[in-house]
Amino acid sequence: MPDHIHLLARAEKGRKLSGIMRDFKRFTSIRLNESIQQNYESRRNWMRWISQTSADQYRKNIKYKIWQEGLKAIPMERNRDIDVKLNYIHQNPVKQNFVRKAQDWMLSSAIDYCGGKGLLDIEHLSAPLVWV
Repeated sequence: MPDHIHLLARAEKGRKLSGIMRDFKRFTSIRLNESIQQNYESRRNWMRWISQTSADQYRKNIKYKIWQEGLKAIPMERNRDIDVKLNYIHQNPVKQNFVRKAQDWMLSSAIDYCGGKGLLDIEHLSAPLVWV
């Protein structure tokens, strides 16, 4: 989605999902801010203003803020729960009228579940997972 991300994820044994997500947010924030500043983007000034305004409202001394605080992790123990969430994720761009078919959303794993290969490498997951 253009303004948020849905993930089905799990941490390897001995690792914490919260630490993985913290590192993911840190890494992508740096890269997104670099990209906004270095590349021509018609909404560059607006995006910088939004991320700077968000950073101003945050307690830590940061210049730009991309991600919201926190992690909405929902443990899933049953394959049915995973299937429901995966379907929700795949249908989200369709419901928002960005595409007609889920597999047409460029950054979705839906194409991988239809026998194709998407832009991102995915791993077909099984329970137990956490929906983020």
